[in-house]
Amino acid sequence: MRPQFIFGTLVVGIFFFSHALMGKKDNYTSQLSVRQQVDSEIDNLKKNLSQSHPLLEKWKFLAKSESQIETLRKKSPLQIDKDEFYMDQLALSLKRIPRDKDFKTENCESYQTSILAQFDPQSEKQSEPISQTLGILEILCK
Repeated sequence: MRPQFIFGTLVVGIFFFSHALMGKKDNYTSQLSVRQQVDSEIDNLKKNLSQSHPLLEKWKFLAKSESQIETLRKKSPLQIDKDEFYMDQLALSLKRIPRDKDFKTENCESYQTSILAQFDPQSEKQSEPISQTLGILEILCK
């Protein structure tokens, strides 16, 4: 056999093997980043809600964030259990916040109680997704 053929085959093999390893690493990294992207979306939502906007615009921000989180999760592979649970709880608890005409600032305490009763009924310490939702509710209630 010619040395060039052997060397070429060896280089091609190493190239494909290294890309296969990098691909697995990239998948692993992208799986970990889904929750980070969800958290980033929630942080952006809180920032947008905190700025003085009319209440109607705040509902649009909330709906947009929920839609982006839902789309992100649909396009992404399943995450580790604790991240899936976190994102499920966050999405479900956000949906418990009354919208538009159903929302009344004087009922904020009952909204909070309802969310806590639904998701953290026996807990002494609030879970992270529920804390996120209650933070968003607090901003909406100001």
